[in-house]
Amino acid sequence: MREPSQPFVPAPPSRHVSLSRDRGDDDILPPRRTARPPEKDPTVFGFPRGAAVWIVGGALAPLFAATPILQYMAWFLSSLVHEMGHTAVAWLMGCSAFPAIRLDGHAATPTAEQSRVAAYGMWIALAAGSTWLWRTERKRTALLVAAAVIAYPMIALDPVRRPLAHLLGGHLGELAFATLALHRALTGRATAHLAERVAYAMVGWYLWGHNVGLTYGLATDAAARDHYEGNGSFGLTNDYLRVADDILDWPLTRVAWVATLAAIPVPVIAWLVSRRNSEA
Repeated sequence: MREPSQPFVPAPPSRHVSLSRDRGDDDILPPRRTARPPEKDPTVFGFPRGAAVWIVGGALAPLFAATPILQYMAWFLSSLVHEMGHTAVAWLMGCSAFPAIRLDGHAATPTAEQSRVAAYGMWIALAAGSTWLWRTERKRTALLVAAAVIAYPMIALDPVRRPLAHLLGGHLGELAFATLALHRALTGRATAHLAERVAYAMVGWYLWGHNVGLTYGLATDAAARDHYEGNGSFGLTNDYLRVADDILDWPLTRVAWVATLAAIPVPVIAWLVSRRNSEA
C-alpha cells in the first residue's frame, strides 16, 4: 500500500552568492585592499634621517675623550668588545677562553690549549649550519657559512694561523661591533628611539676612529710605537707586537699599515649592508 502523496511545496530561493566579479558583484564583496606604498625615510635638515644620525653621532663621538670619566667609559666599552672578540675566536677554534677586565685599567683573555675534539665538533657544527640554512632558503648566508667550512681547517688546525686569528680577534671584534652599531644607527633596525640610534652612531664612530687612529699612529709615529710597546695590560705584550714579532716576523709599521687599510672600509661596509637590507 502506497503512502499518500504529499502536497508539492516549492523550494526556497537559493542563498548562494557567487564569488565571481563578472556581473557587478562589487556591491556584495568588500573592495580589494591595495598594498600601501612604502613610506619615505623622513629627512632632517634636508638629510635622510639615517645620514643625519650618522653626522650627529660622529660629531658627538669625540666627547668620549672630553673628561676622565668619559675616557674610562670608552676604555671599558672598547676593552669589553675587544676581549669578547678574543674569546669568540678562541672558542671557535676549539680553545676555552674567558675575558678578564680589571677596573684599574687592565684587560686580557686567558686561553687554554686547543681541544681537537672541540675543534672538529665546531667544524661539523658549521657544516650542519650551512646545510640547514640552504634548506631553509637562506642561500646567501648558507654560501658564506660554507666558505667558512672550507677555510676552517686551514686556520683552526694550523699551528701558525690559529694564534694569528686569536691575536687579531680582539681588534676584529671592535671593528665588527662598530659595523653593527653604524648599521643600526643608519637603519634604525632593532632600536626603539632616535636617541638610541644616535648612541649607536657615537659608539660605532668611536670604535672605528679609535682603531684607525691606533694603527695609523703605530705606522707613522715613533712616540706612539714606544707608548704601545710599554703599555700592555698585566705586563703582557700587546696584540700587534706579538703579530709582528712572534707570528709574521714583520716590522710593526707594516702590520700597522695593513691593519689601517683593513679598518678604513668599515663605514662603507655598514652603508652597503643597510642598502641591501632596504632593497630586500
